[in-house]
Amino acid sequence: MHPTICVLGKKDTGKTGLAERIIATLVNRKIRVAAVKHTTHKLELDTKGTDSYRFQKSGANPVILFSSGRITVYVNDYIKPVSIEDIEKNIIIPVDVVIIEGFSEIVQKDNRVGKIICYTESGQLKDYLNTVKPPILGLYTYNIEGGGVEFSELMKRVEQFIEEFKTVYEFYKLLPRLDCLKCGFNCFEMAEKIYKGERNLTDCPVLSNDTFKIEIKVNGVKLPLKSFPAKIIRNTIIALISTLKQVDENINGKITINIEK
Repeated sequence: MHPTICVLGKKDTGKTGLAERIIATLVNRKIRVAAVKHTTHKLELDTKGTDSYRFQKSGANPVILFSSGRITVYVNDYIKPVSIEDIEKNIIIPVDVVIIEGFSEIVQKDNRVGKIICYTESGQLKDYLNTVKPPILGLYTYNIEGGGVEFSELMKRVEQFIEEFKTVYEFYKLLPRLDCLKCGFNCFEMAEKIYKGERNLTDCPVLSNDTFKIEIKVNGVKLPLKSFPAKIIRNTIIALISTLKQVDENINGKITINIEK
């Protein structure tokens, strides 16, 4: 996952203009940016009569068009994104950061996404401040007398978020990423705690569980497993099983899993 920043706000509060300024500032600083926007308008990006248009009408899906220095992908009947991961799947070249406008139903509860809330009057903030989960990088308005954070200060927060996210995500990748909540946090929140020095990897119950042994047999042949992969497989299975109904979270005894073709 890339560092992701979402610009939220009611209609005509300057979301697109702010996103544009952020993108231009980051690009000028040699940071590669992917921009993602949600629109309710029907998209007609191709021109009637072109080869790619004819391919689409013939039923091809997707249609991929290569030209000098550019690639265009036409996809029909795509699956509606329900998570940041669904959005990320569509980023097909390397980038450093993702800037999103809209998709509030996806990002507002995601603590991995930095949010910027645009407004023109204070009353517009109420709903967002009651529903949007941190981190909130700033409240921004193009109305000079409306308060909010200055753009230069906002960019400092944006760049700080990007740098901190990279380190937090490295810790996140070391965790099981099961969100079992046995430590009291989801895995990304735990990674943030580790980054801040408030927790250690050993505080993860899944990683620190050394009381179980593991043996894997395929067609009756025992697979040799070194310590590290054995621990990861063992603890992942235990964490998954312990979340199921009718299973005591303090699993004790032998676990048998048979997978037959």
